[in-house]
Amino acid sequence: MPILHPPCSEHRQQLAGLRLIRDYSAVLINLVTISLGCVIFAMALNGIMIPYRILSGGLVGIAQLVQHYLPSVNVAWTYLLLNIPLLILGWQQINRSFMLYSIYGAIFFSLTAGVITMTPPKIDDPILASLLAGIVAGLGSGIILRSAGSAGGLDILSVVLNRHFGVRIGAIAYTINGAILLAGSRVWGIQSALYALIFLFVSTKTIDVVVYGLNSRKSMLIISDHAGMESSYHESRRDSLFQVSAGGSAPGAVAPRLPDRRRPPGGGRS
Repeated sequence: MPILHPPCSEHRQQLAGLRLIRDYSAVLINLVTISLGCVIFAMALNGIMIPYRILSGGLVGIAQLVQHYLPSVNVAWTYLLLNIPLLILGWQQINRSFMLYSIYGAIFFSLTAGVITMTPPKIDDPILASLLAGIVAGLGSGIILRSAGSAGGLDILSVVLNRHFGVRIGAIAYTINGAILLAGSRVWGIQSALYALIFLFVSTKTIDVVVYGLNSRKSMLIISDHAGMESSYHESRRDSLFQVSAGGSAPGAVAPRLPDRRRPPGGGRS
């Protein structure tokens, strides 16, 4: 029977070094991904949405309404201020790694949106402007969603309410965004709210394409601080594979991530 010798200290140091490089690489990739998504969404916000009064959902939409009544207040800084209590709440309730990325995302998006200035494209049809804004903003939000963080937003509050009171995350988002669109219709008229609906629909579809690709499979994201949840995931995966006729599929869980319908920083659920 062969005798197993414990790994030497040099070998352990090499393994530790490789793990460190891997961890730093993952952090760098996530930061670059969040930054790229924030830049693209900021371009949509400053180049199309604000000039054509296309109302977003979530905190970006609230910040747009604030700017209407206080024109000297920048949307970017209002968005950051609105995020502060949510980030504090999330820090206490949600995975710390996710929240660190989200704090970076919220700050970077606010800085980017406050700095980027663009000449609005000449678009005579507001519907076409809404379509273009939805595609560009959805692309930016989708890229952020492919990271291990977010750019802040109301979904942090949604997750906390879901955990403590069992309120469905989708119901919270629809309620908040419905209130934002109602307020927007009073400020800019019903047509503006309808254009916002077009924007939200297109951005949502664009996000789905960026995150999941052009397939009809369903994803299941598991958020847990307990390692034991892995067994629950594998049980769910096993059960879903038996339901071939229903097309069930449970690819590897991605963590730490918010539920797959979050939309930071805008795109309908931020």
